[in-house]
Amino acid sequence: MDLKGDPLHIRGYRSLAEQPPIKENLAAAIFLRSGWQHGLPMVDPMCGSGTLLIEAAIMACDRAPGLARQFWGFQCWSGYNPTLWAAVIAEAEKRFQTGIEQATALFYRLDIDRHILEIAKKNAKQAGVHSL
Repeated sequence: MDLKGDPLHIRGYRSLAEQPPIKENLAAAIFLRSGWQHGLPMVDPMCGSGTLLIEAAIMACDRAPGLARQFWGFQCWSGYNPTLWAAVIAEAEKRFQTGIEQATALFYRLDIDRHILEIAKKNAKQAGVHSL
């Protein structure tokens, strides 16, 4: 039974053509184990495409990991309720907006490659966390 559709590591904030060196769900797990505390800055000195920092900012702002996904496998079920799903998405978006507004931490991306920093910036913008 397929509840999700695409793999869960595909969050929806980067183009499918991009292959991050670390999958989003692994970056989220690493961040969770890092011991980071709300309000403290987070620095990634070799950020690459920004996956670790983006996942950190997403969690710091209470953003649902799959909020940007356009399709879930369960949307094809006969019992799928689009009105209920729209309400769930609206609540998740509201929580994320509140999280962005109340965020106090800063996330610093560093890398030797300026081009990859631009990609990280684009990915952060797609994820909605570029202001942090």
